[in-house]
Amino acid sequence: MVYESLMLNKISFEELLSSHEEAYNEEVKFYEEFDKQEKERHQKELEKFKKKNPFLYKDVSELTFEDKAILCNQEVNNQINYIILSNEKVNKKSLNEIYEKYNPQKISDEDLISIQKRGLLWAPKVYIPSRVETLKESKETFCFKISKNDIKNSEIMQKLEVFSKKLLKSGNKVRIAVNDEMENMSNDSSANYLYSKEDLEVLIGLNNRLAEEGMTGKGIVFDEFKTISSIEDYKQAWGIEDVIKANNEIERIASDIKKMEFSPFEAMVYIHSYLTKNYAYAEGDTEQCRVIPGIIKDGKIVCSGYASFVKSIVDKLNIPELKCDIVGCEMYARTLACDFEGGHCHNLIKITDKKYNINGYYIEDACWDAKTKKYENGRGFAHCLYPVSDLEHISGMHYVQYDGGSRLSNLIYAPEDVANAVGMLAKLFKGEKLPSAFSEYRKRRAKIKLGSQIVKRFANQSKAIPRQCYKEALTELHTKVLGNLSAKSEERIEKDMENSVINACATFDKKASIDFASDRKSVKQLVKQRNSLQANDGRDK
Repeated sequence: MVYESLMLNKISFEELLSSHEEAYNEEVKFYEEFDKQEKERHQKELEKFKKKNPFLYKDVSELTFEDKAILCNQEVNNQINYIILSNEKVNKKSLNEIYEKYNPQKISDEDLISIQKRGLLWAPKVYIPSRVETLKESKETFCFKISKNDIKNSEIMQKLEVFSKKLLKSGNKVRIAVNDEMENMSNDSSANYLYSKEDLEVLIGLNNRLAEEGMTGKGIVFDEFKTISSIEDYKQAWGIEDVIKANNEIERIASDIKKMEFSPFEAMVYIHSYLTKNYAYAEGDTEQCRVIPGIIKDGKIVCSGYASFVKSIVDKLNIPELKCDIVGCEMYARTLACDFEGGHCHNLIKITDKKYNINGYYIEDACWDAKTKKYENGRGFAHCLYPVSDLEHISGMHYVQYDGGSRLSNLIYAPEDVANAVGMLAKLFKGEKLPSAFSEYRKRRAKIKLGSQIVKRFANQSKAIPRQCYKEALTELHTKVLGNLSAKSEERIEKDMENSVINACATFDKKASIDFASDRKSVKQLVKQRNSLQANDGRDK
């Protein structure tokens, strides 16, 4: 059972012990019945398997010629093949070698034992409940869950500490998690894993005091990607060290921006440049590449990770001229079939910068400018603050985004797509007809027709930023960061401008207003020249 902060306010320590015992007893009853049913099912499967494969349960000396023939000569796709039973991908070459080497006349007893072991390794066995240790752990472990707001509530934190110390002294284990679900946050919420210095001090202090009382493991953990509802969830969550490291990195970047007194536009160019030059797109485990602690720890990042990182830095800057939201969307091909191409995530930025005469809502998409093997220093600034209206002019793509009130709507999956898939599977099992391709097409068209809420709301609230502004901002950045504008810096800026033009023309159609894509005639020449230079110096195109 997981106890939330609301419960802590209402119950005494004695009531906590009593409710925990009741919850544990209910859990034991449930699993005893569940294990009984599972054991019966497995026993039936085992008997069925033994009947079909009697030779696997015989002593080698008892195997008949027919048994040996079955073991050695069955086809790869046979249902009873001992190698197929292993649930492993089989190397076809090694499989053929087995068939060539063994036949019923030549096979030795040692070979048969080896083959038998392969089969027995994956044969259904009598069911043994695997929850004994888990249940034991749940009896002696008390799991608490708090939110970011609870950290600021001294009464809740004090009661949590008192309860935890009493439990630890009585020989129990304690697990504490800060758990605000990412999907349920509004865009007004501060970025994922971004904590104030004061809040971190409260958590570190509590963690250290409880460690002195005997709290082991990760101590206080954090998970904003999924709901923490079991001991296993606590084990998989991020440790406090990972979150401190993430906060320190965000603090360092924000501090550098403030120290150099960048204007809001220069700050965004700096953030975009930092992320696109330091982080190449790389998929990892679901949470690992989407949240800041995982990105910093493992270096893997996907679109939502870039979006979270940008929001974290902007939120940390905390200046009125710069506000950041996270937006999830879906992309559909501009073809007759309107095929679903995938989900995506980026930022919506509200920016006011008098120095560059910029005021309005813009799209920030560091993911689409991130470095690759071909572009080791990033692909420029084509997707750094482009007009919201240009979302309707992405080449070959329909951009669909809903205002569902969720910070990450459509980011991880579209709920209606999952519901449709489950519904289709249910119909399939019942023998019903699945929806026709035309029916699915009509659904896609309906989505595309709805279009994007942010385009409808903000398309007329921004105009394309001249590329000269980017050049001036980059010049300012290089000068302030390095102390002077060297010839190498000037060359880097020109390269960034070239990459931005090439990238913008590849992404947006001719109707887009983005300035980087306005001069398409020069792009062909630019690409030709670039490829020629790369061919001459032997670099990868």
